[in-house]
Amino acid sequence: MMMMMMMMMIMMMMMMMMMIMMVMMMMMMMMMMMMMMMMMTMMTIMTMMMMMMTMMTMMTMMMMMMMMMMMMIMMMTMMMVMMMMMMMLMLMMMMRRRMRMRMMMMMMLLLLMMMMIMLLLLLLLLLLLLMMMMMMRMRMRMRMRMMMMMMMMMMMMMMMMMMMMMMMMLMMMMMLLLLLLLLLMLMMMMMTLMMMMMMMMMMMMMMMMMMMMMMMMMMMMMMMMILMMMMILMIMMIMMIMMMMMMMMMMMMMMMMMMMMMMMMMMMMMMI
Repeated sequence: MMMMMMMMMIMMMMMMMMMIMMVMMMMMMMMMMMMMMMMMTMMTIMTMMMMMMTMMTMMTMMMMMMMMMMMMIMMMTMMMVMMMMMMMLMLMMMMRRRMRMRMMMMMMLLLLMMMMIMLLLLLLLLLLLLMMMMMMRMRMRMRMRMMMMMMMMMMMMMMMMMMMMMMMMLMMMMMLLLLLLLLLMLMMMMMTLMMMMMMMMMMMMMMMMMMMMMMMMMMMMMMMMILMMMMILMIMMIMMIMMMMMMMMMMMMMMMMMMMMMMMMMMMMMMI
């Protein structure tokens, strides 16, 4: 009996550890994403500055910038998808068959969504390039119009990226929830098992000391449960805060981009 209990405890601990690890991984991913976004904005701003200096080299600059951004986004998405897959697989190990199937479906869906967005982004990029090519052979007014259009397209791309980010966040949240559910189920099982064992022991030896021990054990179990719950809650809170921060950052970036575009337009008008 004691041995079994010990085993149970160990198992529980292991589960806990796994959970914490997963959450840490997620946090890391979030941070990375934030950094990436920052880098992107910085790049765009730099390129804009360059453009303001020269008008003709601007086209090439823009091309380069777009390419870089696209590359970054692709890489990020790939990384994220990989991470997601890993998580899902980890979860799948712990699941029953039906659940596993559901999980698979979810995975596929998410992947599909990602791919779609990526494709869209690529298409947009191509369009932009085409426009640039056309712009070379135009007079000024037309060129201005083209510029406007291009800016719009860039905005659209940005939006898409944001969407992608949001999707990822959602995925993470889903993962976490699933994990939590699993953990809860496990805990319930533990509790039932423990209770059974207690009963058995009590039946076996009706001694005061044993009773005391049981009480102690029960207390400990309860404490552990409470602790676990607290921890889970805390993790969830942290994740939520992260989400909020991310949203804020995205908004900020959008604003920045808008400002930049406006400035550029102004400059062009001046030049004309």
